[in-house]
Amino acid sequence: MPPARVVQVSIKGTLHGVETVNVLNFGTDTVNPNYVQLCLDIIDCIRTALRPGLTSQWKLNKLVARELYPVLADPIDVYPTTELIGSGLPGLPSFVAALITLNTGGGGRSGRGRIFIAGVVANDTASGRIVTGNLAPFTAFLTCMAGKFINQVEPAVVRNFQWGVLSRKNAGVSFATANTAFRNVTSTKVSDLLATMHSRKIGVGS
Repeated sequence: MPPARVVQVSIKGTLHGVETVNVLNFGTDTVNPNYVQLCLDIIDCIRTALRPGLTSQWKLNKLVARELYPVLADPIDVYPTTELIGSGLPGLPSFVAALITLNTGGGGRSGRGRIFIAGVVANDTASGRIVTGNLAPFTAFLTCMAGKFINQVEPAVVRNFQWGVLSRKNAGVSFATANTAFRNVTSTKVSDLLATMHSRKIGVGS
């Protein structure tokens, strides 16, 4: 069943003076969803799991939540309760990123998503790859996110936010059909191959 509501969360940071942006999408059937808590839960996964894999040159500025469906609502800014920066050594250039793939079990491009995470530590890589032992923070981040946002069922789980992939093509003008363009994430994976972004405002996602 399509979710009753679709919300988009943008993770905004800074690396080498450049803004980094990662976009995540969530569906929920909760009548009055707590988007602030959703953002705080994501921040918790960044702080407790992902942070060790990111350079100290990267800083999280804020998360921005915006309901896309059933109405296109005003954005909500949520800030970390305390400063959140990476804890690793100097990072790779801002256009180089770790690649995470999102799978929904559906076919075609609309059934898959990608996230490009900036701030990879230079010493954690070799020959265009993240050294296997240094993938752990990214894997831990995905495990944290899965525990909070994959296979969530209402009303058994209070924070009924399901991580998903949103097809921009199928979402329609002003996201009028975002609910039917949304597919639940069923599995995730981080690649050891480094990815590159073509925009200086790096980081996109599904």
